[in-house]
This record gives sequence, C-alpha cells and structure tokens, in this order.
Amino acid sequence: MEASQKTALTSGDIPPDAMDYGDGYYITQGVEPIGEPRYCSCGPDGQRQFSNDLWQADIYIQHMKNAKANDEASQ
Repeated sequence: MEASQKTALTSGDIPPDAMDYGDGYYITQGVEPIGEPRYCSCGPDGQRQFSNDLWQADIYIQHMKNAKANDEASQ
C-alpha cells in the first residue's frame, strides 16, 4: 500500500476521485503506511484538515463552510 500525500490542491481544481461537497469543498482519501484510511478535508482557499475517520472529515467540511459563511456575514 502507498502512503497518502499530506498535501491538497489549492488551485480550485477538485480531484476526479474526491467526494465533492460543492462550492470548492471536497474530501480525498488515501491510505496510511500501516493500512489505515487517511482523509483530507479541503476548502477552496487551501484549508486542509486531516482525519482517519470519514465522519470526522465530513464535520471538518461543515466547520469550514460555517466559518466562511460567518466571515461573509460579518463583513
């Protein structure tokens, strides 16, 4: 098995194998050297959060979206 890379695209392109959450948010999946899954929650502005749990990766996406909405509402 190949280790997942700990980087994400920041150009706005969503990888074809990613789970698309809309508005530039997505989750990619890789595998750690010990065989565990590795998820990267990615935002359109280069935000990244890593997790070994898909449910937690989904929560990270929701937090990123909420933070952006709150920032836009306060301006």
